[in-house]
Amino acid sequence: MAVKYFKDDTLPKFKFTIKDEDGNVVDLSNPDLTSVKCFIRKHDAVANLFSGGDVNATIIDKPTGRIDYTLPTGGITAAGTYSGQLQLTFSSSAQQTERFQFQVEEGLAA
Repeated sequence: MAVKYFKDDTLPKFKFTIKDEDGNVVDLSNPDLTSVKCFIRKHDAVANLFSGGDVNATIIDKPTGRIDYTLPTGGITAAGTYSGQLQLTFSSSAQQTERFQFQVEEGLAA
């Protein structure tokens, strides 16, 4: 099932579990994950929606691969298809990216 949110939701939270290509949870403490950023843009757009501190995600539990990202205040104001990218940075300065997509729909009260 595709991930769906509604336009103008003010506190949608993405909850990620990082897994390898075989579906096994990745232990993010080895190598040591130091930061995660989440970049989001609407399909076919040329610029990201959020920047600066608004792209910072939260490392919840490294051994279980858990990361959360809460959209900034105001959320997303336009319905459509969006792409996201998690940028994981490790203590060695190595980086890994994970991609995802989601839908934003009009609410029933729209």
